[in-house]
Amino acid sequence: MPEAQATPSSYFVAELGGEQIGAFREIKGLNYETKVIEVRTVDAEGRPVLQKASGASSTTAITISRYADDKKVMFDWAKEVAEKGAAAAKRDITFRRVSYEGQTIETFTLVDAWPSKYDAALLSAEQNAAAVEEVKLEHTGFRKV
Repeated sequence: MPEAQATPSSYFVAELGGEQIGAFREIKGLNYETKVIEVRTVDAEGRPVLQKASGASSTTAITISRYADDKKVMFDWAKEVAEKGAAAAKRDITFRRVSYEGQTIETFTLVDAWPSKYDAALLSAEQNAAAVEEVKLEHTGFRKV
């Protein structure tokens, strides 16, 4: 059986409501976690026994960052939450991890996502400072294709 090869990323492309909204440099926090419940009982001889069972599963908020440009999509989405509330702003957002050759490596879709925090790019006149904006997204789960 051939050994799997690592697939380095070039960037991540995001689509919101079917519209491509830009390339992202980093996505942090895509995970599921299932709580572990410890159940203490005794066996037939009266000895203590510890059994583990699965509890509720949850996801965490993710943070996405991108080099700032003239697009205001992420800012406008965060502003929508501030003005109308999270329920009105919930959207599915899809991220595609793209190879150096432009091929999609894998796809993640966040379900019912909404921005809970927006950080504008640092305003700096430093020569080598890249302007990066960050958005924290809450969601009800994600799919991986």
